[in-house]
Amino acid sequence: GNDQLMAELDVNAQTWTGNFKYGSMMNGNCYGMNFLQTVYPNVALGGEGMYLAANQRFLTSVSTKISWIASSATEAARLGDNIKSASLPPGMPPPDQAGQSNLVLSFNSGAGAVSCIYKHVVTPNRLTLGAELQFSPMNLESHLLVGAEYKFQRSKWNFCVDSSARLQSILEAKIGMHPQSPSLLLSAEMDHFKDNEMKFGYGINIE
Repeated sequence: GNDQLMAELDVNAQTWTGNFKYGSMMNGNCYGMNFLQTVYPNVALGGEGMYLAANQRFLTSVSTKISWIASSATEAARLGDNIKSASLPPGMPPPDQAGQSNLVLSFNSGAGAVSCIYKHVVTPNRLTLGAELQFSPMNLESHLLVGAEYKFQRSKWNFCVDSSARLQSILEAKIGMHPQSPSLLLSAEMDHFKDNEMKFGYGINIE
């Protein structure tokens, strides 16, 4: 009775992307889809909807994605990555370019919450900064996350801190020289407002 199943289908066209979902959840079927359309250079609009037959609920959300490249890096970005840009919607900059920023604004009608996600590529394949803000217009509750990702030659380090002063960090390192080698993961979490509560974990990721 607690089993869940979800199947998804992604469709990528020249100027839009779509996703369809079908599955079983809470002893009932569920259906979902989302759609993202480029409407202006560097601007895309989309939405998502899901119907849960178990409680006859229909959940919806709308999103806006804005991408841009800092003026100091625009010329450098224009010289390269032409092959990558050919597979992207017109006007959307190729991923992981120096100075590129992405801003995603979403509103979830079911939860009555607004989400704002920001990502900035400082150095391609090296340093990326990000932030996420979630707040509810109804009760004015909010939650803020600020983090960074730093990639080394064979490892990756993620770090973030939220508005409650909780620190989280994950280190992922390859155990061999082959690109498909297993990865060792070490994680740590510290909550300063819960009697200095600390958590540690480890894992292995095999591709």
